[in-house]
This record gives sequence, C-alpha cells and structure tokens, in this order.
Amino acid sequence: MGSVSVGGEVAEAARRLHADECSLAEFLPVFAAGFFYTRTSAESPKLFVADVSSQGCWACVFTTKQRLASHAGECDYLGLSGGEFARFVPADVGLVIDVEDEHAVSLPPSVLAEVATMPLAEEE
Repeated sequence: MGSVSVGGEVAEAARRLHADECSLAEFLPVFAAGFFYTRTSAESPKLFVADVSSQGCWACVFTTKQRLASHAGECDYLGLSGGEFARFVPADVGLVIDVEDEHAVSLPPSVLAEVATMPLAEEE
C-alpha cells in the first residue's frame, strides 16, 4: 500500500462521506486524527469566523497549506489536529473543511462537541 498524507486521508474520507460510502460516525475519527490549517494573525493569534446569518458561525480549515493559500492567499496560519480544533473553537462555531473543494464537509457545533470528547492521539 502506498503512503498517503494525512491531508489525503481526510480528503479521501470526505469524498467517501459525500458518496455515501462511509457514515459520519466513520468519518469523525479520521477528522479527529487529521491535521488542519487555518488562517490567523501573527499580531494576535485568533480564529477567523464568519457569521452566516441564519446558518450560524463558521470557520474554515484546510487539509493542506496549499489549499489554505488557494483560499486565503499568503497568510499567517495555525495548524492543529481535528481533535484539537474541536476543543479550541467556541461552542457556537462550526468548521468547514476544504471549503472550495468538491469534498468540502461542514461540521456543525454539535458534531464538534462530540469530537471534543474523543481522546487525542497522544492521550490513547
């Protein structure tokens, strides 16, 4: 079996989720173990959140630095595991993974709360 980057594993799991080849319950551990990047500010590290009127508050995370750069241009960034992001984001914020790709996945706050209860890789 060839090597696949973690970003590739998450993107592949997201594609499988879209194709109904795996369930959300099967996707979440892959998300929790995956590594993601998001735009931040060097002056004051923060999570950029969009308030999408009736759809709630969302932050974008990306499976590769290249996908982040394609979306946000050159920027400062923060990298964390999916499990760490689930613990880090405010309780009313959801995450959108790879927003500009066909395999984009939205994880609402209730799902992130479930992920936040999963042990982090180093806790296992």
